[in-house]
Amino acid sequence: ILNSIKSYIIENDKESAVNFLNKYAKLIRAYLKGSNLDINDVEDEIKAVKLYIELENMRLNNTLNFSLNINEELNLKSFKIPTHILITFIENAIWKGLFLKQGEKNLSMNIVKDHNHAIITIQDNGNYLESNYSEKIKSNLDKGMQIVDKKINIFNQFNKENITYTSEYNGKGGLQTLVIPLYPRTLNTNDIRILSN
Repeated sequence: ILNSIKSYIIENDKESAVNFLNKYAKLIRAYLKGSNLDINDVEDEIKAVKLYIELENMRLNNTLNFSLNINEELNLKSFKIPTHILITFIENAIWKGLFLKQGEKNLSMNIVKDHNHAIITIQDNGNYLESNYSEKIKSNLDKGMQIVDKKINIFNQFNKENITYTSEYNGKGGLQTLVIPLYPRTLNTNDIRILSN
């Protein structure tokens, strides 16, 4: 992040530097808001995801094509997920598959309703057969997914309907799929905090 801002300043691109800082500040505020929440409605989580993608796209010189499709039947405020887990899946797609990819970079998120579940798919055209990222980045991504697993496990302990996810990667792209219950038992946030500590 700081290197990107530094580059804009060196290039005397003040407008891009200010734009980047504004988006970064909004993302930080979204993170701080979510830091006090164990779960959050999907609408707020999507807002944070879009900010994150805008920032990464600026770092990619606006070469990332992102599309978001949401089933009209879904009210994104009507169901909740563990805070910030969506960003981690998006981060995997960008840093593992797309960041150093040559040519067109495509990323999509689709959210559809299937009976009592919402199915979220995150798809990209990255090449996962090539190791394009450093050990440091790999370590950070692995830690991110460990946190996601912990948050999902805690969520699932308080619900009859569980969150599940799968990930598929190959030379033509990645597909990450989350299945979210739309009508879980009401969560007791205090109980979750006790369990997570």
